[in-house]
Amino acid sequence: MIILDGTDMRRFRFWCEETTDWWAAQKVEWYAAHGTVIYIGIIILVVAAKLDELLQLKLNELGDFLAGAFGPVAFLWLVLGFLQQGRELKLSSDALRLQAEEVAKSVKQQASLAEAQQRSLENYERSLEPLLQLEYLGPTNYLEVGDVLVAERFLLENKGSYCEHVFAQALIKDEEVVSVRLSPLSKGESKEFMLKDVFPIHEDCEIQIHYTKSSGLSGRQSFFVYRYPVENKTRIQIIKRTFENSMPGVPPVFFPS
Repeated sequence: MIILDGTDMRRFRFWCEETTDWWAAQKVEWYAAHGTVIYIGIIILVVAAKLDELLQLKLNELGDFLAGAFGPVAFLWLVLGFLQQGRELKLSSDALRLQAEEVAKSVKQQASLAEAQQRSLENYERSLEPLLQLEYLGPTNYLEVGDVLVAERFLLENKGSYCEHVFAQALIKDEEVVSVRLSPLSKGESKEFMLKDVFPIHEDCEIQIHYTKSSGLSGRQSFFVYRYPVENKTRIQIIKRTFENSMPGVPPVFFPS
């Protein structure tokens, strides 16, 4: 009687696990090929043992014998062929899926890159914007056809980038009242200009400053100009509209008339 100690049992268990893993790692075709060889060997042994009876068979009987003998083998490899084709189709499908995922990732990366470039262009274009400030200087008199009339004086200061083709346009209820062309404005430069008929009886107005940036693109900045009486005096309130939402976004500045 053979008695195995603990070390021998561990070795035997390890050998069993290795053997099982090896057999499990073999493909179906490997088993089919070895099974086919064994099956054909058995047929050869049977034919060798019954060779005299085989030689006495008629042709149709010989054909039936061969069909019956090799039919299972042919059917087995036919099934294996379908299985192999299915595996290849699955691999092809997986490859196409991976390729589609890579294309999708590439498209997403290209979209992100394009978005980043767009943001960069927008930031660059925004950096070329002039930073305009409008100040009300008060009324002034001027002569026109022998009459003394009143105009409003404004000071336009640029604290941003250079701009040219500048002109100021006064609107009341979205209709143009008057406009005046100004010279180009460099950074830190200011221009004084007059607007006639800006303040009819208690009417507010909007002054739009149109310009062309150094990039060649046109731009516009708008200012709301309000007038109202305070303690028997007329006060002027100027509010600049922001670029993003065109809503008043700058604290009002008050100037006595």
